[in-house]
Amino acid sequence: MLQNNNFRIRMMDKSDLPFITRVRTSEHVQNNVGVVVFTNEQNQQKWFDKVSSDPTQLYAIFEKQENDVWTPLGYLRITDIDHKNKSMCVGGDIAEEHTGRGYGKEMYKLILKLGFDVWGMNRLWLLVLEENERAHHLYKKMGFIDEGIQRQSVYKNGKYVNYILMSILREEYEGSKHD
Repeated sequence: MLQNNNFRIRMMDKSDLPFITRVRTSEHVQNNVGVVVFTNEQNQQKWFDKVSSDPTQLYAIFEKQENDVWTPLGYLRITDIDHKNKSMCVGGDIAEEHTGRGYGKEMYKLILKLGFDVWGMNRLWLLVLEENERAHHLYKKMGFIDEGIQRQSVYKNGKYVNYILMSILREEYEGSKHD
C-alpha cells in the first residue's frame, strides 16, 4: 500500500473484480484506450490469477479516504516491469462517475512515487491514443515527454489511429516533484 494525503493505491484482491470489470468495460474507458475489452466473471477470474502471479505486472486499486471510509476511484496497471533496466509501462483508469475531479493527477502522483521512490526505476513510459487529448495533457502536466508516434497502430471506430509514446526519466521526476 502506498499513500499520499487522502489517496492510496493498494493491491487488488478478488473482491475488487466486479469494480475492475465495470471500469474496464465501461464505454467511457473503452473510448479512450487502444484495446477493447470484452469480459465476463469467469474470464476476469482467469485474468486475476494470471496477473497476480506475474512478476512483470501489477494491478492495484486507487482509492480516496473520506470520513475514515476508503472509496475505490479507479485502478492502475503497471506492466513490462523490468528491474534490470529499471523501466516499466504505466497506466490507469478512473471510473466514469469520478472523472473530471483531478483524480487522475492524484493517481499519477502515486504511480510516479511508486516507480521512482519505492522501486528505484529510471524510466516510466506509456502509450496514449493521439485523439485522447485530455489524457495526453495530463501526462504532459505530470512530466511525461512525447518520444514518438506509433503510426496507425490501433484500429478504432472504423479507422486507424496513432499511439503517442511518452516517458519520464528519474532525473526529470526529481527535478519537478509533483506533491
